[in-house]
Amino acid sequence: MTDPATPAPASAPTSAPLPPRHLHTAVNVALLFTFINSLATGVTFNGISFITRDVYGYTLGENCALGVLLGVTYVSGALSTGPLFRALTRSITWWTPRTTLAAMMVIAAALNALPVTAWFMLSPEYRPQVQWPLWVFVGLYSLLCGGLWPIVESYVTGGRSHQSLSGVVGRFNVLWSSALVLSMFAVALVPKGLGLVLGQFPTVGPLSPEDLKICTLGAMALLHLLSLAPLLAGFAKNPGEHPHGEHHVPESYPRLLRLHRGLMPLGYTVSYALSPFLPVMTDKVGVTGAWAEIMSSLWLAARVVAFYTMDRWRGWIGTKFTATWGTLGVYGGFALCVLATLLGPGLAGIIVGCLGLIGFGAGLALIYVAALYYAMHVGGGGQASVDEGGKHEALIGAGYTVGPLCGLGAVGLASAGLIGASMVNPAMLGLVALASAGGAAAIFRPRR
Repeated sequence: MTDPATPAPASAPTSAPLPPRHLHTAVNVALLFTFINSLATGVTFNGISFITRDVYGYTLGENCALGVLLGVTYVSGALSTGPLFRALTRSITWWTPRTTLAAMMVIAAALNALPVTAWFMLSPEYRPQVQWPLWVFVGLYSLLCGGLWPIVESYVTGGRSHQSLSGVVGRFNVLWSSALVLSMFAVALVPKGLGLVLGQFPTVGPLSPEDLKICTLGAMALLHLLSLAPLLAGFAKNPGEHPHGEHHVPESYPRLLRLHRGLMPLGYTVSYALSPFLPVMTDKVGVTGAWAEIMSSLWLAARVVAFYTMDRWRGWIGTKFTATWGTLGVYGGFALCVLATLLGPGLAGIIVGCLGLIGFGAGLALIYVAALYYAMHVGGGGQASVDEGGKHEALIGAGYTVGPLCGLGAVGLASAGLIGASMVNPAMLGLVALASAGGAAAIFRPRR
C-alpha cells in the first residue's frame, strides 16, 4: 500500500484520496525535526550530569537532586499537553499544534541560553557559586520537553495506515536514538571545537575549560532555532488522523500496551538512577576526560542497534518477548555497572562496565519500542495520539523522578552515618530494586 505521506500516481485507483498537501505532513520532514531536537535535548537529559560536575563541581547527590527536578517537571509537561491543547484551540481560533511547536522552539532556545548568559555576566570568581540559572533552565526546559514529544509523535504517526505506521515508528526510534548518541559526543567534543574556533579571535580573551563546557548549552539553542526551518516549511497545521476503515487494532494490543506501560517507569527508574551515576562509574574504572562521555554513550549506541534490529525483525510483535528480555537487560545491565565500580580501575572494570551499558541499552529499547508501538496503534491519530503520547512520556518521566530519588536516598544514608561511603553505590542498586519491585507489585497485582 502506498504510504499516505507520498501522493499516489494519478492513474492509481484509491478508495480514500489523500488530503491536499498542505493538510498533511511528509514523514521525512517530521523525522528531520525529530532528529535535530533529539540532538539538542539529549545534551540536557543525558549529558547534564557531566556538565554540572565539570562546571559547578556537583557531587552524585547534587546531580540526583537536579534529576528529581527534571523528572517532576517532565511528568507535568507530558500530562498537561492534551488539556492545554484543547484549552488553547477553544480560546484562540488560529492556534494549532504547529503554532505550539514553533513557540516551543523559540522558548527552548532562550532557556538554553539562560545559564550561558548568566555565567558570562558574572566575574569568574563568582560563576560557580551562582547556580539558580541552571536550575531554572533544567526545570522549565524539562517541562517544555515533556509536552514537546507527544506532539511530535502525533505528527510522525498521524495519517499513516496500519501498514506504513509500523515502518514509520521504526525509523522514528532509530533517528532520535542516534541523535542521542551524537549528543553525548557533543558534550565531549563541542567544548574542544569551540576552544579551537574562539581561540582564533584575540578579542574574545582566554576561555577556561568551564567556560567552554557550559557553552555547549548555547550551541543547543542554535539547533532549536535551526529546527524551525523544517517545521515552518513542511508541517501541516494539525497531525493527521488514521485513514478511516484502515486502522484495525489486533485484540492482544491493548493488553500488551498495559504490560509494557507498566514496565516503562520501572525501566526508566533504572535509567535515571544510572544517568547521574555514570560520571561516578567512569571515574571508578579509571576512564576520564572525553573518553568518559564516549564510554557513557555505549548504552545509547546499543539502544540504536536494538531499535534497528526490532524494525527489521518483526517477530516480537504480539508477543511478550520484549517484556521478558527487556526486563533482564535493564536490571542485569545496571547490576554490572555497579559491579564495575567495585572492581576499581583497570581493564576488568572497564569491560564489565561496557557490557553492563550495552545490556542496559538493549533492554530498555525492547520495552520502549513495544510500548510506543502499541500506543500508536491503539491511538487513532490526531488529538488521540497526542493524549496517548502524553501518557507514554509521563511514564518515562516517572522513571526520571524515582531513579534519582534512589540515588539521593543512598547518599542520605551515607550522610547519616548509616552506611559507609563505599556502600553508596550498592545501596543505590538496592533502593532501585526495591522501588522497581514495589512498582511491579502495584502495577501487576491481580485484578478482580
